[in-house]
Amino acid sequence: MQKHIFHPAERGRGIGSWAIKATRDFAFEKLKLHRLELDVFLFNPSAEKAYQSAGFKHEEYCVMLFGMEKSLLMIF
Repeated sequence: MQKHIFHPAERGRGIGSWAIKATRDFAFEKLKLHRLELDVFLFNPSAEKAYQSAGFKHEEYCVMLFGMEKSLLMIF
């Protein structure tokens, strides 16, 4: 039996938030990065909320990418 974490029935269980935080921690602690950026499409407020809860802050809004608006977030 396959599980799909993006299936609507699997959302809201904290799996995405855990993955974001684990990736963030790996980037800074293991890779010793100084900055981590990501692009979030404005039509996905759930993702934006998860990124903010992991410490990402808004840097810039409404940049066009492939004809779609996105917001650019950064971590300090």
